[in-house]
Amino acid sequence: MKVARAKRGLRQSTWWFFISPAAAVVWSSAVALTAVLFPPGYYERLIGEPNYVHLNLPLVLYVGLCVLAFAFGYRLHRGLALVRSAGRRRTPRERSRPRQQMIIPVVVVACIVLIPVSAYLLVSVLSTTSLSAIIGSLVGDQSSLTLRQSTHETFSQENISYVFVATVVLVPWLVWQALGIRASRRRASAEGYVAVALVSLLLLLVTMNSVLVQGKGELLYPVLATLVAWVAFRLRQGRVRPRRLFAAGAGAFTFAIGYFALISITRARASDGAAHAAEKLVAFTVGSYNRFAAVLDGILEVPGGGGYYWTQWLWEMPVVQNIIDLESAATRIFGVIPPSGFDERTSYIFGAGLDGTITSFTIFAHSFVDFGWFGFAPFVVYGFLSRLAWVAFKDAKPWAIVLYPQVLWSILEWRGTVWIARDAMLVFVLVAVAVGIGEQLMRHYAATAGPPARPRGIEVGIRRRSWRHI
Repeated sequence: MKVARAKRGLRQSTWWFFISPAAAVVWSSAVALTAVLFPPGYYERLIGEPNYVHLNLPLVLYVGLCVLAFAFGYRLHRGLALVRSAGRRRTPRERSRPRQQMIIPVVVVACIVLIPVSAYLLVSVLSTTSLSAIIGSLVGDQSSLTLRQSTHETFSQENISYVFVATVVLVPWLVWQALGIRASRRRASAEGYVAVALVSLLLLLVTMNSVLVQGKGELLYPVLATLVAWVAFRLRQGRVRPRRLFAAGAGAFTFAIGYFALISITRARASDGAAHAAEKLVAFTVGSYNRFAAVLDGILEVPGGGGYYWTQWLWEMPVVQNIIDLESAATRIFGVIPPSGFDERTSYIFGAGLDGTITSFTIFAHSFVDFGWFGFAPFVVYGFLSRLAWVAFKDAKPWAIVLYPQVLWSILEWRGTVWIARDAMLVFVLVAVAVGIGEQLMRHYAATAGPPARPRGIEVGIRRRSWRHI
């Protein structure tokens, strides 16, 4: 019996690893290594710009320092957690975390509030763009950049874009709750059916809005968040089916590649679709690190310094920036604000003799602009907070169910920018805090109303020994 449990624990910990920050770091490091080893001649012919990243030792050293700093912060949290729990024995009741009671009304209320908002966003876009133009953009008859620009203009009015972000933020939490309702004995109840139906409708509206935005992350992130929530929920149930988990992961990866290719083709109206998609894939990975190499070599000069990119959430705070002149305050502190938008970065990249349509710098370039060779220092805090969110996510804490998928996404997007410090991250944090407080209030209400019903084997949790080492 002990041997069987040990094998099962090892199998569960392996699956947990695939959705952990450590796995995301491995993926991003592999992308960086691929960029360094990519054939320079083929890159120059494909992208049409000089190659500076091939076997660039300063770049390898800088990325290595940042990864080690992240790992140090990650291990630091683990060490502090072990010290804190030393000598404290967990009772069987503490090892299991039953699903909170009275959660169905919360899900229903959240959907009733968000469904009209999502529908309003959809109607706003449809009222400014003809249906024929939308269909033409999606099938490649005309550039989808036109649709993207129109949608962004609509969303940018009165900070409506942050409303869209807020609806996307709740995707993993809604998926988690829908799974819990279906797995509970209330799945056949009327309120259970209503809650699952509302969640499905809201997710459909979010998907439609994401497609209209024509951004890659706007749709790929909800897909990732849904997958991570589903895998974690199944693992906490103890119902691990490797074939099903592998099929879900492979399906999500295939969808991501296919959607990336589709958007790349429709934006450029390219006739040689497959070749153009491959070119864009190289541009968004190797090309990003090529710009970082140009920054390290002094070929691409980006103004700034002092930490603007790592504190960007503060200077581009939603709504507040319309009341307080945060841009002037940032200028007084940093002297000059480095480029952050697409149009701003394009001029600097063109000036360095590179393709200005490829504007990703990588998180490492942003950190280098902020702090030079000491740019690895913020990664210590980054690693610490990542494991903090990761452990809370495995414990099924409501705020972590909302926040952790975005933390994971930010690591997977190291080839792009400092997602963990962007203005949208503040929306994620605020929604996560609101969800956490809401579920705590509902739990308190359920406790005062009477003893909770005995759950039927769901959310049984797992022993900490099986995943604490991750």
